[in-house]
Amino acid sequence: MGRRKKKRFVEGMPEAVFFKPQGVPMRALSRQAISIEGFEAIRLVDGEGLMQQEAADKMGVSRPTLSRILAEARKGVALALTNGWAIELEGGDYHIAENEPKWECPKIQGEEAMPGFDGTGPRAGARGQGRGQGRGQGMGQGRGNGNGQGRGQGMGRQTGAGMGQCARQGQRPATASQATPMDSAAIKKIAITSQGPTLQDEVDPRFGRAAGFVIVDLESMHTEYVDNGGSQVMNQGAGIQAAENVANAGAQAVLSGYVGPKAFTALSAAGIQVGQDVDGMTVGQAVDKFKAGEISVASQANAEQGSNK
Repeated sequence: MGRRKKKRFVEGMPEAVFFKPQGVPMRALSRQAISIEGFEAIRLVDGEGLMQQEAADKMGVSRPTLSRILAEARKGVALALTNGWAIELEGGDYHIAENEPKWECPKIQGEEAMPGFDGTGPRAGARGQGRGQGRGQGMGQGRGNGNGQGRGQGMGRQTGAGMGQCARQGQRPATASQATPMDSAAIKKIAITSQGPTLQDEVDPRFGRAAGFVIVDLESMHTEYVDNGGSQVMNQGAGIQAAENVANAGAQAVLSGYVGPKAFTALSAAGIQVGQDVDGMTVGQAVDKFKAGEISVASQANAEQGSNK
């Protein structure tokens, strides 16, 4: 089962949601859909000139997530322009920010972080005393202002627009999926999805359709590059083919951004551990995080089947 998507915050709906080449009838046009959050990412970064971290803060997502949303939206625009397609802004997972209550990071006494909060979106669990704005649900000592109020003692749950920002302020605890770091002492060779052949190239967020893999021997730091172009053009089975490429290269672990369920199953069957969410950095930075024990063993895929990952 893929990781559940978190809703992204947009300042408002676009003035127009459909664009087409002049003089071409609608019945003759193909349509390229771009999500509302993709439109918002383009508006903030390309339209207003914000840095990606600033745009990520406004949308309530991490910078790697913003980078992925932006890349997908830009690709959609490029495909439409180069092929003469119509562009339709529709769908996605988003909230209109002006309709959402503001949320302030709670002050937690005696705890370094909020139990149950994974820091990746607007849903979180909190224990103890506190007050905040958002949707309060369940039992907790304190008050929740928003769509619900409750009093009592025990566990509580709150949601709000500012959770991603709280995570960036250090309130990001370990969760069950983060509890087991990869054993950097036992693993001798790793594969990192990459947009190029060197440690200085960016990590490719996709696994199955990654441009290629940088294979790193951790003892000698010798690298080799395995091209994944054959998987990129496959209609089906790209993740399985990519997993085979990695296994043939002798890698014992894979570091990537998103891994689909079929690829995850294939990698697990080959005895290859999977580390996820390392997009938005260089290959060398991903290797450093691995060696520092900062990458955990994934317990399941984090991309839906057929999601071009």
